[in-house]
Amino acid sequence: MKKSKVVIPALGLIALSTAASITGTVAWFSANQSVSIKGMTVSTKVGDNLLVSGTNANAASYSTSLEQERTGVLEPVSSVDGVDFYYTATDNVQNGGDAIADEYVLYAEGTSLSNTNAGKTKYDADFQTNYALEGVVSDSNVYYGFIDYAFYVKAVNGGAADKYLILHDLNITYDGDIISEKAWRVAVFDEAASEYVAIEGDVAVGARKAMLTPSGAANFTTGQAVSSTSGTGSVTYTSAAWHLDTIAAGATEYNKITVRLWLEGEDNTCNNDTFASLTANWKLDVEVKLEDANTNAITNIRSVAAVATKSTTTGTVELHGDTASSYQWYLVTGNSAISGATSASYTNDGAARDVYCIVKTAAGRTYKSNVLSLDAGA
Repeated sequence: MKKSKVVIPALGLIALSTAASITGTVAWFSANQSVSIKGMTVSTKVGDNLLVSGTNANAASYSTSLEQERTGVLEPVSSVDGVDFYYTATDNVQNGGDAIADEYVLYAEGTSLSNTNAGKTKYDADFQTNYALEGVVSDSNVYYGFIDYAFYVKAVNGGAADKYLILHDLNITYDGDIISEKAWRVAVFDEAASEYVAIEGDVAVGARKAMLTPSGAANFTTGQAVSSTSGTGSVTYTSAAWHLDTIAAGATEYNKITVRLWLEGEDNTCNNDTFASLTANWKLDVEVKLEDANTNAITNIRSVAAVATKSTTTGTVELHGDTASSYQWYLVTGNSAISGATSASYTNDGAARDVYCIVKTAAGRTYKSNVLSLDAGA
């Protein structure tokens, strides 16, 4: 039986295709259709007095932003800490998603296989068997439980007081719009580093700083595929650890930050039609800042980049975490541009209407706001 799979390859756009028409809704653990996602990039930007690099090789490798690409195939796993992952036999899940028996297998990348595109040096052979990998396991044909995006941050604190390295934002957007797919999970880790010295190997349990989920996501609480001793039904996704590190006054310090991405198999919306209808852009944006105050906690993976709000007849769009370079409001009917509506706010011209805004940013990103239903009025 062919199992569901999610492919996160290289550049930019994610186009999704299905191997056959999908009917019904069953858990990813027992899905019997193939779903492929093609093309995810993680974009990292930093605030004042910070630089970012993918290698920590030398001073020249650092810049104000970084884009990293990964090519790999994700299959569902379950984790309470972002470090230890578990999975269950694909025939151990009922159509509603609950487990038939409380049984799990530890996901263990113990077999060597170098995969530069996926950023991996090992894989789990039993994991491939469980998800019925077709063909010979190779660097271009292997399934993973998680994908890591790791980068180094150089923080320069020239002041007389300590400053704080903050995870300021983490967005997953689909065409710049609100996402309805809740199965994404992210764990963020931080380790102190030395100047131009690479940190090799896996992240440590003690280095975990945040476990984030999209707003509204929920896991199964009964009949879990993962046993109750490691079950995710009661796991707390914390925002308390958005404070990555303290940078001492007058110091220049280095940190390695790892963003670990996976599909949570215990999410009760994680099913075989979750990604079936999507056809446009996915992106994961990370922002790190150096701030005076230990503030600005984020509570979840952001699900929208441009948020529009209304006051009766007027709509205003606020861009989260970026600087806007242009605005254009559209009518939902016909997706037609509204002439002259090119600022952050739009007031209708006497007729009730549904509108949205497309925002382009100084960083070259394009975001689509949520739809606003404006009342009639001048």
